[in-house]
Amino acid sequence: MSNKDKISFGDFINGYIIKKGFNFKNVFFVGFIVFLSIWSITNTYNTIKVRYDITILQKEIDVLRNRSIDYTVKLQELGREHAVKKMLIEKNINLIDKKEPAIEIVADSKLSNNKIVKQ
Repeated sequence: MSNKDKISFGDFINGYIIKKGFNFKNVFFVGFIVFLSIWSITNTYNTIKVRYDITILQKEIDVLRNRSIDYTVKLQELGREHAVKKMLIEKNINLIDKKEPAIEIVADSKLSNNKIVKQ
């Protein structure tokens, strides 16, 4: 290696290496590589943003799922017969608890007076 072939750090910093080795045949290739680099960087940042949004939405879904389970449990408790009876007693409402189904169903309407009798 001769003295002219040695590359110093100063030559690298001031750009002499690029100036010395610059070839117009490589302009399109270098431009293509720069384009691919920029495209890759923007694609990476967009992917990171989408993943961040997905994690936020998953956390919100978990919270809403827990709320849904809580409301389902509360509705099931209200739907139970003893809970209804307890609520009726607390509000002092006197309703008769039927043990048998209705025998006669009466449908009153302005168009017709029909009676449906179950036997």
